[in-house]
Amino acid sequence: MLEVVNDSATRFRALGRDFQEVVLLDTRPGGCFYPLLVDLADGRIEDDVLAVREAEARARLAQYGRLAPSLYQRLQELKADDVVPVAVWVAAPPGQALEFLQQQAFAQLASRYPEAREALDRSSRATAVPDSELARRMLSEYAAIVDGRMEARIRPLVAELESRGFEVFPVAGLPAFTGRLPRWLLEELAGRPEIAVIYLAEARGEPALDSAIPTIRAPAVWSRGLDGAGKRIAIVERGNVYQDVCELNLDPTSRQGAYLSEHATHVASCAASHHPRWKGSAPQAVVISAGHMAGEGEQEQRDFVEALRWALVDKYAHVANVSERFFPDVGWDEMEFTDMAVDYLFVDDVSLYVCTAPGRGESLVAPAAPPSLPEGGYPAPSQEGPAPLAPNPLGGYPPPPPTPTPTRTPRPPVKRP
Repeated sequence: MLEVVNDSATRFRALGRDFQEVVLLDTRPGGCFYPLLVDLADGRIEDDVLAVREAEARARLAQYGRLAPSLYQRLQELKADDVVPVAVWVAAPPGQALEFLQQQAFAQLASRYPEAREALDRSSRATAVPDSELARRMLSEYAAIVDGRMEARIRPLVAELESRGFEVFPVAGLPAFTGRLPRWLLEELAGRPEIAVIYLAEARGEPALDSAIPTIRAPAVWSRGLDGAGKRIAIVERGNVYQDVCELNLDPTSRQGAYLSEHATHVASCAASHHPRWKGSAPQAVVISAGHMAGEGEQEQRDFVEALRWALVDKYAHVANVSERFFPDVGWDEMEFTDMAVDYLFVDDVSLYVCTAPGRGESLVAPAAPPSLPEGGYPAPSQEGPAPLAPNPLGGYPPPPPTPTPTRTPRPPVKRP
């Protein structure tokens, strides 16, 4: 029997074609997924989705080069010496794409830990072991191995730019760096084969949903005895959660450098308040405050990525919740630096990434559908779910008034840049 597991609109902008993307699942034992594209103009069905995506990638390269479309458009407004905040993603040399680095890192872990060998026999992740402390230790070692390879990949280009007088900042855990560079240099870099993509990084994060909407089905989950006990939820926002909220099981260590934020505190309450009247989705979970700093676009984006990585690797969060977005004016089919960074960090992590959408129209996507990696690799796991239940954020005010039933807006899958 075939079941439709994804049905959403997607646009291949460079090709000028709009599709309905449908994924069918054969639900019989050993069944496979069957992705299809239905052309909305003439109803034609494309069953070789990879071929269409590759055609889109070639068309985008011909149209924009190695510049993200938003950066390409921004550069048209600038003079040669005008500087613009960017994030530069360095391409993987042959045999060094992330999936190959993962295999190498897992092999090293398997050589040290019998549990890792057993995990690889059961699944594709060497860190998928039942002992949480061992899993945490192996994840830290895995991150150190991959980080070293990423740093080695970007080091020559970073050293070259620094020798030419430009200040750039590597992003921990990614083959990327940020900086403010002139248009003429960006055009030069866009022609170099070691560059994968150059992203515009001038937008700052904007707070998104942090209030109640009536789509929550948490009581049905609680009735099965699932209340977040033993799990850690990272709140990754601009700013940290207030430490004196008694209705939260708050980890005593917040990420350093970020100010206290009412928005982050509201989001934490939505996720994990144990107030007897205004419960969060996972009232017994431990909340990790992984606030990032405010700043200029590329600085804030870099710190957001590093805050997320801190939550996953240093604090071993099971769930990362983000209620902000950096590109409110970019269409769903255009992925930018923070999108790609999130995808990269979750490619082989066992954590769940949840993104609550802006309150405009009370729409939501939770968790966010991840983009494909710029250099290839496996997409992060994703499935739509109910919005978090928003309790009274600080436990002492009246409950928020009812809001209209929201319109659920699925985020279409995206293409490789």
